[in-house]
Amino acid sequence: MSEKGVPLVEPHLLDLYRELRNVTVPAEKLQTGPVAPEIMENWESGIPMLYCHPPQIEVENFFEVLEEISGILKQYHPDRSEDVDRILAALPAGAEARSKAVAGVLRRDGEWLSDFVSEQDLPEEMVGFMVSLTLRPFLRHFSAQLRESLGLESWRKRFCPVCGGHANFSRLSRENGARTLYCSLCETEWPFARIACAFCNEKDQKKFRFFTVDETERYRVNLCESCKGYIKTIDEGKTPFDEKIELFWDDVKTVHLDLLAMREGYENKIAEIPAYGEEVKN
Repeated sequence: MSEKGVPLVEPHLLDLYRELRNVTVPAEKLQTGPVAPEIMENWESGIPMLYCHPPQIEVENFFEVLEEISGILKQYHPDRSEDVDRILAALPAGAEARSKAVAGVLRRDGEWLSDFVSEQDLPEEMVGFMVSLTLRPFLRHFSAQLRESLGLESWRKRFCPVCGGHANFSRLSRENGARTLYCSLCETEWPFARIACAFCNEKDQKKFRFFTVDETERYRVNLCESCKGYIKTIDEGKTPFDEKIELFWDDVKTVHLDLLAMREGYENKIAEIPAYGEEVKN
């Protein structure tokens, strides 16, 4: 999809995400060791790579990226500059505390974030947004290092095989209509059942519906009545054959569909962190 294709998206949003995506992490700042057979066995049992084979992140580089992300947010959202500055001022200063913070963020269990927000009396949504944006370049790099060696065809779970996040977008293949899910945190894509909820795994077709708003119907929003979750989808069969599809940009440029779904009472579930027990392995 060309970046000029969706007039419903405000230009400053595209500029914001273009700058955020240009934030990169040097290869030497994130180390991923070889995947031993026992690690692969854990992954095949349903444990995402981030949890069974976490990368080593250079702590100070994480905070440098956080500062860079913060500057971009303040440029495009000056009305939130005060909140951003308060959050930056509250960050731990000591080496041990900073290492603990990065480890907590990587675990994505919410405990460190919750404690940080409550102890410092900070706006939770803004802290979560800043941390998520900071994690993305690290997780993109982590995914790029690993995903070629993973048998993603066998994964077919509701959470990302690399970082464990929920999908926020999906794709229907031009060739056969097969469905893949897409994680915006690490930009990994993996196969999933076409008729199943990407959040609660509901499989009763009567519990699903979808809507489209554009004339080409290239985009649809799939709604689940069981959990009230929604996920946006692009149907490749309804796009020009020679068009290059980039799911990152398709997600950004369809924010109007998120707003429509939320107005109808459906939730974006990507912020929820799955529990990795037997109940989520199917």
